[in-house]
Amino acid sequence: MWGTDMRRWSKTRERGMRDWVLRRGVLWWGVPMYFIMGAAHVLTQPHRWVPAALIGVPVWLGAGVLFGALTWWTTEWRYRRYLRKAGER
Repeated sequence: MWGTDMRRWSKTRERGMRDWVLRRGVLWWGVPMYFIMGAAHVLTQPHRWVPAALIGVPVWLGAGVLFGALTWWTTEWRYRRYLRKAGER
């Protein structure tokens, strides 16, 4: 993580993990994946789209939460490592 990324992340982390997970994980990853995978399911098995759509909501929203949390923890780890290395100089 470099200086520009560090400044951007320090502003992002002020909004908190919950905001990050909801925006990045759920809205920017989980929801689009729900629609993409739902469209793929409709194209391959059109007669079973209703059950797939109902099951897909908690699956992809949960996957979005997991994705958001993992990216938060990874980026936070990189940020803290950067700060430690910058402090050694």
